[in-house]
Amino acid sequence: RIAIKLKDLHSAQQITMRSPFRIEIDYLVQKPMTVLHVMFHLYNERGVLVLTSSARAMVHEAAVYRSTCEVSGGLLNEGSYVLKLQVIKNNEEIIYVHENIASFQVIDTEPRTEGWMGREPGVVQPVFPWRTQKVDVGEQRRAAHRSQIMN
Repeated sequence: RIAIKLKDLHSAQQITMRSPFRIEIDYLVQKPMTVLHVMFHLYNERGVLVLTSSARAMVHEAAVYRSTCEVSGGLLNEGSYVLKLQVIKNNEEIIYVHENIASFQVIDTEPRTEGWMGREPGVVQPVFPWRTQKVDVGEQRRAAHRSQIMN
């Protein structure tokens, strides 16, 4: 079983560009003392590999397991995504592959204060901290002079 769930259960049931969410993968291990890990490849609607992520390899007893990946909000751009699931044994042998095991949509609900010309280009849309401040003209000249000396 694989499920994509919003991290905040009180929010609307849609993943936005700012929504943190999690990917849960349940699997059954039948042979004890098996070293396994699960991983997924995330593709966008154009078939571009956006990212891969995997759980840490560990020794498994015979049981049902759940691996959960937490995906931060502010990472993915608007669009459709599909997951490819792989299970790896002993860190080297792919023993299970399931293409297109799950899909989800990320929507853009951000209010715009500047001009907006449609969907932003790019596979990801991370939110980086930006700071804009007034620069003292004298300091600006000194910095330019130091830059010229270094070059």
